[in-house]
Amino acid sequence: MARKIHIFDTTLRDGEQSAGVAFTPEEKLEIARQLQRLGVDVIEAGFPCSTPGDLEAVQTIAKEVRDTSICALARAVATDIDTAWESVKEAANPRIHVFINSSDIQMAHQLHKDREQVLTQAEEMVKRAASYTSNVEFSPMDATRSDPKFIYMIVERCIDAGARVINIPDSVGYAIPQELGTLFDDIKANVPNIDKALIALENNTAFNVEEEGTISITVSADTDWFHYPESEQRAKNLCTDMAIYFTEQLDIINKSLKTEQASFHREFIGERYRQNLVDLKRAEDSLRIFQEKHKMVALPEQTTATIEAAAALKAQMLSNEVKLGVMLGALNPTHPDIENIKKENSELSKKMSELEYGV
Repeated sequence: MARKIHIFDTTLRDGEQSAGVAFTPEEKLEIARQLQRLGVDVIEAGFPCSTPGDLEAVQTIAKEVRDTSICALARAVATDIDTAWESVKEAANPRIHVFINSSDIQMAHQLHKDREQVLTQAEEMVKRAASYTSNVEFSPMDATRSDPKFIYMIVERCIDAGARVINIPDSVGYAIPQELGTLFDDIKANVPNIDKALIALENNTAFNVEEEGTISITVSADTDWFHYPESEQRAKNLCTDMAIYFTEQLDIINKSLKTEQASFHREFIGERYRQNLVDLKRAEDSLRIFQEKHKMVALPEQTTATIEAAAALKAQMLSNEVKLGVMLGALNPTHPDIENIKKENSELSKKMSELEYGV
């Protein structure tokens, strides 16, 4: 029998974790409307307790986007859950997504709580969320680095408390797809009430760009959220679309970097050329001062020869400076080629000093 695949999109919440990304409320609403047109089942619109702006954005989306479920993220803290409900209560199908740290390292250093305290807190806060809506999602944060037995316990307790969607996040990108698949199988086998909830995986599509530029995309885990045998072709099509999209984006980035590098090199060469003219003039003036000081009369051909020698030295130094500027952007500063160019320029500079001052 075919199963319903539920698409949960967290662009408006987790997308803002990317460096430099910060949506305005208007941008969030525009994106939410596009996601609705795509047929996304659930839109995680934001983390309303984080800022007043995010609260406002989620409230607006809840009122304006009516054909999909609108979800608000909340820590397992009473004020977070109350604020989350305030933000989505006017949605056609509101959801509260409750999360709490589940790995030993995060429980100890972020929550400063032991396992039993975390179990109790998660259970109580899921119950609080369920008092507002029957559409409650629960996530044991950092699940892939947690003790599996603890995951079974907290998932079972939270389902009994009212969670109807269980999300298993690979919060720090710790697990490989095969390990995630195994974890899902183990949860299904060891959580007796798992049939009362949908089980979801955050980050079940692994995307990698290898050193040689090969793009690999892996889809794993049999869940109600993404992949099952009847939708194999859809999954393949999605991977193809993702590969095409990322290839195009990488090409844009690559072209942009090349343009920036070319502009930098042009500016660098231009600046060195201008400096070269200044240095040549200084060399000529130094020669004239030296001759006047020692009451020497330079023949025109001697002066010309001196200037030509100085020009040749500066041309070689300029060429080396350009090479050095390019190489420093791509190689380690201690690379032998860089050291050789620096050494050569030092010797050329010494010759220039000898030419300028007669030493």
